[in-house]
Amino acid sequence: MRILVVGLSRFSVPTGLCRYTDALCRALASVKGMEVAVAVGSWQEHYFRDLFKTHLHSHLIPIRTGQDFLSRNAWYTVNLPGLRRALDADLVHFAYPVPFLRNLGCPTVVTVHDLYQFEVPGNFKLAAANRSFFRSAVRRCNAVICVSQTTMDRLKAFCPEVATKKGILTQIYTPVATPEMSAGQKPLEDLKSGQFILTVGQHRQNKNLDLLQRAFAKLRAAGSIASGWRLVIVGSEDQKTQELRALTHELGLSSAVRYLSLISDSDLAWLYYNAALAAFPSSHEGFCLPLVEALSSGLRVVCSNISTLKEVGGGECTYFDLEPSPVNSLADAISQAMSRPAAAPNADRPYSFPVAANQLLQVYHSLVYNESSEQASFHGRFEKKEEVGSL
Repeated sequence: MRILVVGLSRFSVPTGLCRYTDALCRALASVKGMEVAVAVGSWQEHYFRDLFKTHLHSHLIPIRTGQDFLSRNAWYTVNLPGLRRALDADLVHFAYPVPFLRNLGCPTVVTVHDLYQFEVPGNFKLAAANRSFFRSAVRRCNAVICVSQTTMDRLKAFCPEVATKKGILTQIYTPVATPEMSAGQKPLEDLKSGQFILTVGQHRQNKNLDLLQRAFAKLRAAGSIASGWRLVIVGSEDQKTQELRALTHELGLSSAVRYLSLISDSDLAWLYYNAALAAFPSSHEGFCLPLVEALSSGLRVVCSNISTLKEVGGGECTYFDLEPSPVNSLADAISQAMSRPAAAPNADRPYSFPVAANQLLQVYHSLVYNESSEQASFHGRFEKKEEVGSL
């Protein structure tokens, strides 16, 4: 089966959506008989190739179009059908919802990660347009995959028509592989093992990175953590970056906070394995891939008690309330977590590549061959390839 994954987005640096695109392709390309191509913007090629190494398992296709909103969205309608025909793809899987107006001549699948367009409109310059495009995408696609049960529940609440349309609506967890350090990996900057708190997330409103900085400052002032400790914020810059950096200066944390982006998986692995604790204080999440990576690395984790993070983190995290005193609650949760030993890495989670591949194949076969789920499950057996074919 030939699959075309569409991962074209505006981001010049990697984000969670970009990492999901690579993870999706890795899961699919590891299945015997599956050939995977992935379309990304030419401005994205460098990190898909140099950081993710996507070209080692899938056919990486850089799309040369404008990076702006109108050019990207025009490409989906004007150029995507021709690319699908040229590759003779059996199915197109959109890594996230995008508008496309023309029939592609094959089944289409879209992954829904979150409902930020409805819940956190401040994340978007054109929130109303994004909501319209989102609804169009989930209505037109033959199958909609949600990355968590919480996301699927939200989708049904905000777009109830999706639950009643003909097609497939299902939940498949994001496949997650714990980043691995390369041989000779060196410490990052001036960071010392066990003496920094880590968070991974784009500089967006819902990530509450300002809250984390305030809690970190409170712990330093109280002497609960030593002055030599660091707060490491890994993630691409976005609309909140300027405010976050201003807050760092205001709190007197300029020498203590490290902003990192565009780092390799090896560097990220070093951070996971050497941090004292990871914190995710988000108010809204669709899945939170870094949370799973942190837990898989055996790291203590503190996160807000929102439904998604509780679904994904289970009983292995220390949770805190976002109301009524989030700074105090987060600082207390960090102190509590630090007083307990870290949990041993647990590989028995539903986020593995084989599990995701099997579930994806059931959806694909049901669409391409019009099979029942019972028939599709036979074809969806996970078999590791000896070689990855190319399109």
